[in-house]
Amino acid sequence: MAATPTSSNHYDTRRIGSGWLEAAAIAVALAGAAWLARPQTSDAADHEAAADLRDDLQFLRTQIMVYRAQHAGRNPGYPGGDETRLPDVQTFIAQMSHYSDAEGNTSATPTRRHGHGPYLHEMPANAFNGHSEIVLVLEPDFPAEPVAGAGWLYQPSTGRVIANLSGGDGQGKAYRDY
Repeated sequence: MAATPTSSNHYDTRRIGSGWLEAAAIAVALAGAAWLARPQTSDAADHEAAADLRDDLQFLRTQIMVYRAQHAGRNPGYPGGDETRLPDVQTFIAQMSHYSDAEGNTSATPTRRHGHGPYLHEMPANAFNGHSEIVLVLEPDFPAEPVAGAGWLYQPSTGRVIANLSGGDGQGKAYRDY
């Protein structure tokens, strides 16, 4: 509060200090409110990202299962559907995003021979790291740490796909275990 003049044109100094105390109290209250609101906003965003991550993984896993069902039990990623050949990312993307025949050979357009798929229009972006790239894991175990620049890890031998993330959700479940 501002000081007010008295009848003798002198200022009443008793009221000057109370304005400073009120302003300090308001500043402390606003800082406390902002601090309390911040985790709730962050938790809501993390919860939404976790839900998106679960949805994307369910979709990817379902599409891989449909591919496998339509291709004599073979998972996508193997050139020409030949499991004796080394799988690669380009083949996985082509087999999931184009039309394919029963052996896994692809075509950009549907034909009488290429009547399966496409299963994906594009790879979804990982809701936490924003990457849509997929890395093929040819070893029996997934890497312990996330692979730089990738959103997903896929094991062609098993058909398993996981999020390329460390950490976990508020319930203690690791994102890789979604």
